[in-house]
Amino acid sequence: MAVHDAMLVETRSIKTNVKLNRYMLTILLIVNVMVHVVIYSME
Repeated sequence: MAVHDAMLVETRSIKTNVKLNRYMLTILLIVNVMVHVVIYSME
């Protein structure tokens, strides 16, 4: 039972990490695009 519970917790934390990674990737993409737009508008 203990092993099974540990696996469940692991799976849950992996899922939340994936969610966090998606948010981080999205934010990074948006920041990247904004920086490029600023650079292009400066030229």
